[in-house]
This record gives sequence, structure tokens and C-alpha cells, in this order.
Amino acid sequence: MGIQEWLDNVKEDGLEAKQLIGIAGTATTFIGVFTPIEKLELIGNSSLIGSNIFFGMVILVLCMITLILSLINRCRWLWATGVGIILAIAAAMTSLLSKDASLQWGWGVLFVGAFFIIAAAVVEEISLRK
Repeated sequence: MGIQEWLDNVKEDGLEAKQLIGIAGTATTFIGVFTPIEKLELIGNSSLIGSNIFFGMVILVLCMITLILSLINRCRWLWATGVGIILAIAAAMTSLLSKDASLQWGWGVLFVGAFFIIAAAVVEEISLRK
């Protein structure tokens, strides 16, 4: 399917709920990478990119893949990207907790975004079983 065919299809049918949920999850997770996740005593708050660039970049790459999969209506693959994001978030959180860091509200944003991505995959599974 070419880009023009996809655009024509979206104009005619609109995006499905599972696609919109996947896009919302992607946007929320993307924003979460740049929100405060830890409090540093001398500097202030630090985001995931500022604290651990490896996990931040992994999550950003998975967000881009999730966005593309959502747009082309391949929401079944969101299981993989959603679980990958959750594993990256958990690994980043574990590395921060080992340093006795003070956690901030950005973790909630990251987990909510990952939840939406998994929810899009669940909606896809439900629609396939009907």
C-alpha cells in the first residue's frame, strides 16, 4: 500500500479506535521521555534522556515504530513495541533505584503511554476474535 492509497483510505474510513489509542500511547510515551524522572540535589530534575540516554533512545525508537505500525493499521505488532517499552522503562527505573535516586512524576507518564500502546493491541485482538 502506497502513501497515497493510505491517505485515500483514511479520508474515506477515518482512523479506527485501535489506531487512535496507539497514536495516543505513542504521543504520551514520547512526552514521558522528556518529563522529570529523578530529582538531583544540585541540578534539579532530570529527564530520561538526561539521566540515561540509552534507555531514552530505545524508547524513542520504539515510539517511532509504534507510530508507524498504528498508522498502517498493524496494531497486532504493538504487543512487541509495548512490551519493549515497558521493559526499557523497568530497566531504566531499576538502574536509578540502585543509585538511591528520588523518583519524579515522569514515570507515571511513561507507564500510562505504555498502557495505551498495550490497550491498542488488546483492542486489535478483540476485533480479530469477533
